[in-house]
Amino acid sequence: MQFKGMNRKAFLGRHVTLRCPRQITLSPEVVIDDFAQLIATSSRPVALRIGAGSFIRSYAMLNAGPPDGFIHIGEESGVGQGTILYGNGGIEIGNHVMIAGQCFIVASSHNIDDPTLPMMYQGFTAKGIQIDDNVWIGAGAKILDGVTIGEGAVIGANAVVNRSVPSGARVGGIPARPLAAAS
Repeated sequence: MQFKGMNRKAFLGRHVTLRCPRQITLSPEVVIDDFAQLIATSSRPVALRIGAGSFIRSYAMLNAGPPDGFIHIGEESGVGQGTILYGNGGIEIGNHVMIAGQCFIVASSHNIDDPTLPMMYQGFTAKGIQIDDNVWIGAGAKILDGVTIGEGAVIGANAVVNRSVPSGARVGGIPARPLAAAS
């Protein structure tokens, strides 16, 4: 099967789900492992783009959903097993980024300001998420809408990141906060 931007060097594992493949661009040497899901139901011509040498591990789900969401992953970056990315507000991931397994990165949030309306009818916000180059996100971390993670930052395992993280920072906990430097 031929996809926009995909050459013979990209590898698709067994039972990979590709929804709206014309909106998906895979660069050379991309590896999509078994049972991964790539969903590009956005109005954008290229809703999901994965850079050269990057990999998506088994059971990961990348959903560049409506109305105009996107997920763009740079070169030589990795998304770990069972990780979920919801790109409703847009997710930009730089080069050489390591995202461990079982992470959840969601670029949207529900509004809950009006107590007279059920939450499901109050709409949502979608600010987007930016993850700069050379970032390490530990297993089970949650990255919430509106966050920017600066270059060289490290996010500890199981952290909940609800605020932007400066370049080179090490954060962990719930909610994520700066960690003491190792001596």
